[in-house]
Amino acid sequence: RDRDVTGVQTCALPISFYSAYCLLHGVEQHDLGAVKDGIDFPAIRESLKEQLNTQMAETVSNEAKTNMFAAFGGMIAGALVDRMVETMVTPQGILKILQSKEAQGATNFADLLVPDQNHSYAFESSDRFIVRLKDKGRLVGKLIWKRSGLLTWKLSDIEVSRLLTSQ
Repeated sequence: RDRDVTGVQTCALPISFYSAYCLLHGVEQHDLGAVKDGIDFPAIRESLKEQLNTQMAETVSNEAKTNMFAAFGGMIAGALVDRMVETMVTPQGILKILQSKEAQGATNFADLLVPDQNHSYAFESSDRFIVRLKDKGRLVGKLIWKRSGLLTWKLSDIEVSRLLTSQ
């Protein structure tokens, strides 16, 4: 069974890399079409809402022990988080966010596919490809591509929970 998965992964490796490269290169070139084609926006929105609301609930739960207004603030903040994610996680929103990062001197996004001390990549299964993002050797997030059809891969999840808890 392991040999079958390895064989599938070997065949999928160039295609998944090419899909990831097209998306990351499209981001660098501000190519709205490449961003639209390379990202599963509904899946990413739901994942980000869940991660952010989970973190918010944990923070509110801790604060509610000493602050009676924390629960009320948490309800309002949860609604704002959902609205913010819906507004910002669009092809245009992603490009605007990344353009501001470029102005701050961020590295080339396509370089994420070259493993070094700040990122690595691996197949979690035959239809799930992950780029692990690190800061000073510590895992802080993941970019997760999932196979969409036979030969297409899309960025389907961005795991940011470690970024939220590392502050």
